[in-house]
Amino acid sequence: MSISATALEQPTSDRPGTDLPATDLPATDLPTKDLSTNEPPTNEPPTNEPPTKEPQSATSTRLAPRALVVDDHVDTAELFQMLLIKKGIDVVIAGTLEAALAAARSNKFDILISDIDLPDGSGCDLLEEVRRLQTLPAIAVSGLGGENVLKRCKAVGFDELFVKPASFQRVLDATLRLLSER
Repeated sequence: MSISATALEQPTSDRPGTDLPATDLPATDLPTKDLSTNEPPTNEPPTNEPPTKEPQSATSTRLAPRALVVDDHVDTAELFQMLLIKKGIDVVIAGTLEAALAAARSNKFDILISDIDLPDGSGCDLLEEVRRLQTLPAIAVSGLGGENVLKRCKAVGFDELFVKPASFQRVLDATLRLLSER
C-alpha cells in the first residue's frame, strides 16, 4: 500500500456560522481540552493512571470491528468516536502512548487511528509496540506534516497519513476501506 500526506480542501456548508460541515471541522477549530490530564482540572493531586475511555459500543456483541483512537485532543478523539460508532464500530479512546499500550495489551483491535505527537511519546513508537502485540491496519492523523514525519510513518507501517486539519470524512472513509480489506 502506498502512503501519502493529505492536505485536504474543506467543503462549504449551509450551516449558519461556519463554512465547514461538522464532519469536516479541522481539529484546530475545536475547543481544546487536554485529554492527557485525565478529566477537568481539580484541586486533587494528579494520578499516575493513564487516561482511557472504555469501549463505546456500536452494538451489544463483539462482532463489530473495534478501533483504538489515540489523540490527546479530547474533542478530536470524541468526534472520531461518534463517527465510528455511527458506522457500527466499537471504539476505545486513549490520550497517551501509555494508555494506548495498556488498552492494546488487554483488547484486540481491528484498526488503530493515532495522532503522531502524543504527550508521552510518538504515534510511530506506539504503532511499533502495538504491532508486536497484534496485526492491524493503522492511520496517522498529525499536525506534523514534514517529509521526515511522512518517511517515519511509512517506515513503521502506517497505511494512511492525514495532515491536520484533515477532513474527518476522508479519515472515516479510509478507516472503512482498511477494515473492509482485512
